[in-house]
Amino acid sequence: MIRRRMRDTRADVRSALSYGRTASALQVNTSALLAAPPASDAVAPIQETAVPEGPANSSEIQEVVVTGLRNSLISAETIKRDSLGIVDAIAPQDIGKLPDANLAESLQRITGVSIDRTNGEGAFVTVRGFGPEFNTVLVNGRQLATPTDPSQASGRAFSFDTLASELVSGVEVYKTSTARLQSGGVGSTINIKTAQPFDYDGFKFASSADANYEENSSKAAPDASFLLSDRFDDGRFGVLVSGSYQLRKDRINQAITDGWIVNGGTPTAQINGGAGVQLTPTNPQGNLFVPQDFDTRVLFENRQRIGGTLVLQYQASDAVKITADTLFSRFSDTTDARSYGHWFTPSNLTDVVTDGNGTAIDMTQSLGQATDFHDEKYDKQTYTGDAGLNLDWKVSDRVSLNLDGSYSRAREFPNGGTESELALLGIPNQTISYHSDGSILPYTTGFIDPASGPNAGVVGGTSQLYEHVMLYRGYGVTDNIGQFRADLDIKGDDPHQGLVDFRVGGYYSHDSKDTALYSNDGGSGNQTSGYNIPSPAGFPIGTFNDGGILSGLSGANRLPTQWLTFNGPALFNAITQQQPPGFTFAPPKVSDSRVIERVFGGYLEATFGGSLLDRPFTGVLGVRVEDTQETVNGLATAFTKLTTLLNDATQFGLQSSGTTTVSSSSSYTDVLPTMSVRWQLKDNLITRFAASQTMTRPTLEDLSPVFTLVTLRPGDFAASSGNAQLKPFRSNNLDLSIEYYPSDSDYLSLGGFYKNVSNFIVLNQTTGTVKSSSGAPLTDPVTGIPAQFTITAPANGPTAVVEGVEAAVQHSFWDTGFGVQLNATYVHSDQQLNPADPNNKFALTGLSNSANGVLFYDKHSWEARLAVNWRDHFLQYLSPPPLNGAGQAVTQVRAQYQLDTSVFYHFNKNFAVFAEGENLTNTYLLKYAYYENQFLDAEDSGRRFKLGVRATF
Repeated sequence: MIRRRMRDTRADVRSALSYGRTASALQVNTSALLAAPPASDAVAPIQETAVPEGPANSSEIQEVVVTGLRNSLISAETIKRDSLGIVDAIAPQDIGKLPDANLAESLQRITGVSIDRTNGEGAFVTVRGFGPEFNTVLVNGRQLATPTDPSQASGRAFSFDTLASELVSGVEVYKTSTARLQSGGVGSTINIKTAQPFDYDGFKFASSADANYEENSSKAAPDASFLLSDRFDDGRFGVLVSGSYQLRKDRINQAITDGWIVNGGTPTAQINGGAGVQLTPTNPQGNLFVPQDFDTRVLFENRQRIGGTLVLQYQASDAVKITADTLFSRFSDTTDARSYGHWFTPSNLTDVVTDGNGTAIDMTQSLGQATDFHDEKYDKQTYTGDAGLNLDWKVSDRVSLNLDGSYSRAREFPNGGTESELALLGIPNQTISYHSDGSILPYTTGFIDPASGPNAGVVGGTSQLYEHVMLYRGYGVTDNIGQFRADLDIKGDDPHQGLVDFRVGGYYSHDSKDTALYSNDGGSGNQTSGYNIPSPAGFPIGTFNDGGILSGLSGANRLPTQWLTFNGPALFNAITQQQPPGFTFAPPKVSDSRVIERVFGGYLEATFGGSLLDRPFTGVLGVRVEDTQETVNGLATAFTKLTTLLNDATQFGLQSSGTTTVSSSSSYTDVLPTMSVRWQLKDNLITRFAASQTMTRPTLEDLSPVFTLVTLRPGDFAASSGNAQLKPFRSNNLDLSIEYYPSDSDYLSLGGFYKNVSNFIVLNQTTGTVKSSSGAPLTDPVTGIPAQFTITAPANGPTAVVEGVEAAVQHSFWDTGFGVQLNATYVHSDQQLNPADPNNKFALTGLSNSANGVLFYDKHSWEARLAVNWRDHFLQYLSPPPLNGAGQAVTQVRAQYQLDTSVFYHFNKNFAVFAEGENLTNTYLLKYAYYENQFLDAEDSGRRFKLGVRATF
């Protein structure tokens, strides 16, 4: 809920009166947007200061009570229009009533904002082509600790699926910077707001309950949220408490390839009938691309969120307000995946046929080939909490002081290192062929699939299964952030001319993030590798039937629908019983990095007012200085030697003698000037210009100095490490826009932006040795000579230019209740992927064009909306493949759209029912590697529906 005062001369009042429904509805107060932010505002440092259009009627204030979908759009439009920089906002009609079921899904409706989904749910945000690590996310003006681990995204990336959307009362996306904004956002700064008791005049209660239904799993689960707020002692003391509960029981259907191997050592005699890979215009280097594997998988998932807020506010005097608040969110994801597939080894391939790009479209493997059956888990448990204390003091009519301190803590629990699980049984000595014929989905042939008899039509039939790898892996993450901020605001003599406002402030932040990896890969996880030991006697083997998945995709009809399966945890227990006493699959901690980051900052910012060609003109000049000091400590494995494995000739084991600690430190200072100009050409026509320098610090995992051994296979050794001396990304930014507001609910905007970003981090690769704990190089256990590792490490590198155009239209069709929102973003960069060069180290990830369309209706008792989002193809991940050819380097995502809808019916001012639908056309997520026929992933997350009720008093 957002409160705003409206001048009785503004057109907003007329619209609000015509659409005002009840006194229980949203109260909107724009005085904080049209004038300087009050000293009592806990997030004052990131609010915009605007110069009033003129003195006429400026003292006449009228409270207007409004509600409805259309008025939430008017509120967001008001924020956009009256800001000095380029800002877009989401202004929900009421607490817990975001226009979409997920916070990230709502953000993607904003011009220039795109999202990455995790199992069909929005998780990470990209703004103007810059991914999640380039966007600073604040909650009530404070940085929130993040439990994100390296398997998901950068350690600085904020995962929106960990925060319950019902706790959010508004969101603002700052695309241009001001000196008051804390640094870190080359892409944007996103401020998430939660409700406070002084947002309401008195008692407020809002609640909702619904059942969400997943079409793929055919299961329903409950959601519920509430907000209770009241004021006491003549309104001087306020208490607000809110809570939410969400549960999803979904099913994700997938076909997967884990990567494409480049030049992995396939004999030339086996390629194109002995001719090898031909040089072509699209493959001038003669590269050979081979799929690592091809699997079919069904993932069952329970996603649960529990969250809440508690806020206390006290108006100690007319000049002093104190706010104490806390927020928590607990997220858990419990999974079970059943899959089968085939793993290919390039050196063992025969009869390879390639296309003009060097992509293997037909190939066969007999030596070392097996049909694998998996039971996998990808569980996740996180906690995020934040507590803060804020003091607002209006020292005088023209001077105010804001002091804010906060502490935030986030954890990802490793569950004893068993967060992820892979239990595998297989049928060895298979001859499997892989085929790609122009359909989206490739297919394999040659596996056991009896046409009659017991288990007819079941991959594996009644064959004996054999033991192979049994892997546990998990991340433990702990992030602690303490912050203090002081802001002094001094008003000028004249609110319209000369120096309108002057601000000065200081900032201190202490962020300590610990990321630990637990894994038994290379240790006990390989105890039974090699398909030499039959599965435990009497261990139950069943049949899994996927019912036919990915229908509608070309090639889906060739996927088998049934295969052998088993219970993974039961298999771990059964194999443990076969081992000597004391044996355990429990994974040890193999690495642990702790980054301590201290930031000392301060800023000056001055707002000037005046007129240019007799039209109101406002300018802001500012500078922010930040000194960053980083200390990195790493717990690394003390490698002793590489060993052969008795049961598996395809992999080496690793012996170690405990752990060692390595550390490093660095520091740097940034001076970041900003300027923004707002010129009102006409009463309804505004142009803006902004110039700034911004920075984003290196990802936390890139700073780790720890060496990690990635691959230990004959002829294939790979290692990676971080670099504590990395410098931040630095960007020079220009923005220009023009906005036309023909009425209170309509606008048309067109803008362009330019970013020149230096110090991009690239992954450099070298070939060399890795030292053992004795200081001597690790040796190849087969040859006895020092093993040559492909060592991947980050380094500061190239500069990239990103430029783009954004356009948006919002229009209500007179008094019909109908309206539309349309926006589109076109972006371009001089650093794009060249698929013909697999050694390309750098291209911008996340860069894509996007568009949104919303058709809405809001009149009488009905609210309805139909929304479509489109995102063009984009590069999601890039790293150079190891020099010996192993490992996945590129992930690209095909263009995709999603159609969603929602309908509300209000019985009266207190009660309403609603229905929502997501992904109505059941659009699949499709990924590929260098070329579109290099299949990586087809994901069906299904349609989702909600039916619920809301109550507001």
